[in-house]
Amino acid sequence: MTRNVFEHDQFLGARQTTWRTSEFSVSQLVPTVPEDGVVEHAHAEAHFVLVLEGDYVSSARGLAGANKVSSTRAGPILVYNPPGTLHRDRFRSESGRFVTVSLSLAAQRGLEEVLILPDYAMTPGPAALQAALRLIHADDDGALALESHCVELMTATATRYEEVCEQAPRWLLRARDCLNDDPESSFALAEIAHACGVHPVHLARAFRRHFGCSPGAYRRRLRLNRAAAMLTADSADMSEIAIRCGYFDQAHFSRAFTEAFGLPPGSYRQRAKSAQRLPGSIRTRSTPVSYAQ
Repeated sequence: MTRNVFEHDQFLGARQTTWRTSEFSVSQLVPTVPEDGVVEHAHAEAHFVLVLEGDYVSSARGLAGANKVSSTRAGPILVYNPPGTLHRDRFRSESGRFVTVSLSLAAQRGLEEVLILPDYAMTPGPAALQAALRLIHADDDGALALESHCVELMTATATRYEEVCEQAPRWLLRARDCLNDDPESSFALAEIAHACGVHPVHLARAFRRHFGCSPGAYRRRLRLNRAAAMLTADSADMSEIAIRCGYFDQAHFSRAFTEAFGLPPGSYRQRAKSAQRLPGSIRTRSTPVSYAQ
């Protein structure tokens, strides 16, 4: 299935203000596309949407309403979408105001070394919302303040996810660590369960309840994250990366990577190299531009 994949910092709306550093882009926009004009799409990069005004429809976990519709009459709304999330988030009318925060590919790779961000669309907690609101005025203090608030936003979002991990039993954390330590391994579910002293069915159910996916899906994500880091950091060819990340051949790797990130490995590498060439910091104020899909 072909996806509509957005470029870096591309959203549907008229851009009012944009602040950029080498790792983050923060923009203030107003919606310009009618609800029925928004089609299903994905972003190759992780991003946040802070809705300040208007009724917003989202697939994110935690958003109020049977149809995932929430209104800012009750206060601002913050939504996080990981890379490759296929969604149709939109405003119910062209009346609204929102802020977007995009992570560069380099920032995503660097953060994964110290933070665990959710791998599903979700609404972060109050600490993350407050960090996002501080971004509205971060330009007054320059790039350092902007980057600091963005890192606080990432940290607060990851903290909420880690709270789930802290509630998990120790044996389940051992199972997760086993996958983290050797994502290229061919461990079977029964082997991991035996090492943790539980039944495979119990392991599978507990893993999904606490981490939101199966052990197999978790290992696939680790492999693909490693592949993305290799595409960003070195010049190894695709077949070598595929083998080093546990895939039997390049075609299998390419299909899995495209499904996860919304674009092929080669395009991902090109976009990563372009992101690395960005200047240290840019601040722009321009006339509204419509970013169509």
